[in-house]
Amino acid sequence: MARGAAPETLPRLELDGAYLSELAARVEPASVDWIILGNVLCSLPEPEKQLRLLDGLLKPGGRVYFSEHVRHTTPCTIHPKP
Repeated sequence: MARGAAPETLPRLELDGAYLSELAARVEPASVDWIILGNVLCSLPEPEKQLRLLDGLLKPGGRVYFSEHVRHTTPCTIHPKP
């Protein structure tokens, strides 16, 4: 492969700036490999509810990656589906 050429195995990447509820309405259930959130959960009144909503969009084995700059006052743990 020539230097700078993209390998054919790169995943398709789609960027979407939609609200989570809008995204969930447009995306087929169990169709997403991964979701990346940056400083989003801190601004939601019920982050656990939103994470469960996103979980429904993920393919089996899919993952949500997130970064936050604050700590939630009540820690929670979301376990993957069996």
